[in-house]
Amino acid sequence: IQKEFIMITKQIRNLTKEKIINTAMKQLAAGGLAKLSLRKIASELNVQVSALYNHFPKKQTLIIALQSHYLASSDHFLAINFETLSWQDFLNDIATTTRNEFLTHPFALELFASHSSDSKESALHFEKYLQKMLDFGFTLHHAAQISQTIYTYTCGFTNFELGILNSQTDNEISPTLSSAIKEMTPLGTKFHAEYSFNFDRDFAFGINSLIAGFSQYLDGITK
Repeated sequence: IQKEFIMITKQIRNLTKEKIINTAMKQLAAGGLAKLSLRKIASELNVQVSALYNHFPKKQTLIIALQSHYLASSDHFLAINFETLSWQDFLNDIATTTRNEFLTHPFALELFASHSSDSKESALHFEKYLQKMLDFGFTLHHAAQISQTIYTYTCGFTNFELGILNSQTDNEISPTLSSAIKEMTPLGTKFHAEYSFNFDRDFAFGINSLIAGFSQYLDGITK
């Protein structure tokens, strides 16, 4: 019993935030946020769940740490061109880069889209974005609203795209409609017969439409 106690004590002493985060990131990448469990993390690290609470008293604290870790180790924001001379190109670059990051790492979409990003890294990235938008002549309020709109669209579109790509059947892409429904919905039937998904094209259409809308809306309220 004494040897077992000594071994458990040593395991707890050797338990670090970094070990917990690395184990959690592996679970997150393998099964998504729904499969992330403090109990499973503790089991893999051979400690009691209570030992994790010394570092992360609740799951939300761990999620913020995972967001921080991901941003610190990802090249996502390094790919955004903060030297661009056009605010339209700047927003387009942010949206496209974010979408590509989420498509490459689907668990990151779940990690950031389902929880507020309260890490220091998130705050610093947002600060850099806001400063760039202020340099372009936007107000602080409008810069923040535009960021939220672009981010919401990008998350929603990418989530839909991943759902289609991960679908096991073609029904979601090309719905099979009965003859009766086709007769009642000629326009929808014609659309489904002619339309084919092109996610790059569709995403670009949405982002460019938003950017054009921002420009038109802001021109209207400043006149």
